[in-house]
Amino acid sequence: MGAEEEMLITLSGGAPWGFRLQGGSEQKRPLQVSKIRKRSKACRGGLWENDVLVSINGKSCAGLSHATAMQIIDSSNGTLNIRVKR
Repeated sequence: MGAEEEMLITLSGGAPWGFRLQGGSEQKRPLQVSKIRKRSKACRGGLWENDVLVSINGKSCAGLSHATAMQIIDSSNGTLNIRVKR
C-alpha cells in the first residue's frame, strides 16, 4: 500500500451532498466517509468511501464531534470544500 495522499474535494450546488459520515471525537475515531450515493454530487466530485476528513470548509476536523461536523456541512451555502486523506 502506498503513502497516504491528501486532496481537496470541492462540491457545489448545495445539499443534499450525497455522502454519509462516521466517527468523530465523541467516538474517539476520525471522521470518515462511510457511504457515497451513486450519481450524487459527492460521487461526481471525487469523494470516496473510507476517505478520512482533514478539514471542512477550512476548519480542521481534529477533535471535531460528528454533530459539529454535520453542522458545518449543513450550513454550507452552495459550495462545500473537504480536504481528505486516502
